[in-house]
Amino acid sequence: MASFQFATVTGTTFAFNTLADQLVFGADDLAGNLRFLDSAGGLIVSLGGQSVTLSGATFSGLRSSNFSFPNGGQAQFDSSNSDSRTGSGTSDFLGMNAGGNDSIVAGGGDDLFWANGSFTAADRLDGGAGTADMLRISGTTTAQLTSTSLVRVERIEIASGNTRIDLASNTASS
Repeated sequence: MASFQFATVTGTTFAFNTLADQLVFGADDLAGNLRFLDSAGGLIVSLGGQSVTLSGATFSGLRSSNFSFPNGGQAQFDSSNSDSRTGSGTSDFLGMNAGGNDSIVAGGGDDLFWANGSFTAADRLDGGAGTADMLRISGTTTAQLTSTSLVRVERIEIASGNTRIDLASNTASS
């Protein structure tokens, strides 16, 4: 297993084995600020205006063990099963990209739920104690949100794709 310090490898492209390698972030880096982009050259991982390209890696191949945050933050990735997951007490990245009816309680911190075409009204998301939790949706998605499907998530961002979100009655509250 090889460990790579994110601050040391930013701006570079290198071979990354998702079955064994790990990116290690700094004490002030927040997992909820991670961004990913699959590209022809590999997977681009960005945080705080810095990025690195992981040659041979794809977003769908990532594992939670590929990322280490000394502040306790977590980068969690989805399976095709109906997963039940809990975040940490700080900012987390919570991937929901592989399907299943997921139930996620984010915990403390400002968390990012990263969803794509597999997001449905059967998923249950609780942003927890943070004040700027965000659901980011991309791909082709149609979902009707109810008062139990999205709780304590302060922002919804619609990214690329064809996304339709319907709010059932009594969904939004202040």
